[in-house]
Amino acid sequence: MFNPLEYPGLPADRHGRHWHELDVEAAYVQATEPDTRGRVGAMEELQAAGALFDQRLAGWCPDSESRRAVQALGASAATRRDDLTALRWPAGLAGAGQRPGALPGTGRSLWGELVAHESAACATYYTYLGQETDRRLRQLWELHLQMELANLHTAGDLLRRYEDREPQEAVEQPADPASGLTAALTEQQDHIDQQFRRTLAATREDRHTAFGELAWLIAVHETIEEEIVHPLTRRVDPAQHLADRLLDEEHRISEALADSARADAAADLDELDGLAVLHDMLAVHTRREEREEFPRLRAAVTAGELRDLGDLVRAAQVWAAASAVRPGVPQAAELVRDALRPAAQQVSA
Repeated sequence: MFNPLEYPGLPADRHGRHWHELDVEAAYVQATEPDTRGRVGAMEELQAAGALFDQRLAGWCPDSESRRAVQALGASAATRRDDLTALRWPAGLAGAGQRPGALPGTGRSLWGELVAHESAACATYYTYLGQETDRRLRQLWELHLQMELANLHTAGDLLRRYEDREPQEAVEQPADPASGLTAALTEQQDHIDQQFRRTLAATREDRHTAFGELAWLIAVHETIEEEIVHPLTRRVDPAQHLADRLLDEEHRISEALADSARADAAADLDELDGLAVLHDMLAVHTRREEREEFPRLRAAVTAGELRDLGDLVRAAQVWAAASAVRPGVPQAAELVRDALRPAAQQVSA
């Protein structure tokens, strides 16, 4: 199992050099296959979000030394973003604007979030490196992976200094490497259940805020299942129609979520009936997945593929959470769908 904390990465003093100087051949990605274009687009957005996250975090650093370290991480992310932008646009048209907005709350400390973000980027580059068929782009993924590995160690040092914690504590790894994807999904389901309880217990404005977080978590989770999990189930067990039944349940869940969102917009969430119905629907759906779908996947899909998909869905969630503006339900779904598109195409092939 790939553990990015075990690799030192490229020394930071080489991050500022142009990638052509590091023996990485240029490639114009519009001439390559769709999977490669999807990977480039997804990582360009991830690096743009990472650069902005680091920029904002630098403003909250307690001293000049940590501020310089975080600013260096942001500059490194901006360099990788520009590398990827240059692949998609001819010279003179490249450039990525920054989006305004506030950092989303994910339940982690800022230093823990920094470590988790860098680790997720490492996992995504590692997965894309294994998937890439274009030799030129494989060189770029390898270079960016080495840069991210070094940045992860810098983030880990900051976590040790200011919170006296080891970076491994902030990096979510599945307990069973053979079930990485199902472990990642179970973590998300547990988080949704906890947020449901917080929402039901809250009142007035607190309930509005809690429901917004709940709707976001459900949207991300269901998009991952629609794009990756259920197509994978259909691939390994096409005759049983389990994936179709689960998708039908998720359609009804989406309708119930939309009803609750309308009630929230009308300041009518004091009526708990709709939320309780949504909670019950999700509970039944979750039990079906855990009892019927997950065992099929663990039995029929290789440990390596499950592990890599688990890393990828975690990275997609971190990417969506690190977006400059906290997205609503449609925006969250699109962000995750974009990040997972290359893998989804391979799963469905």
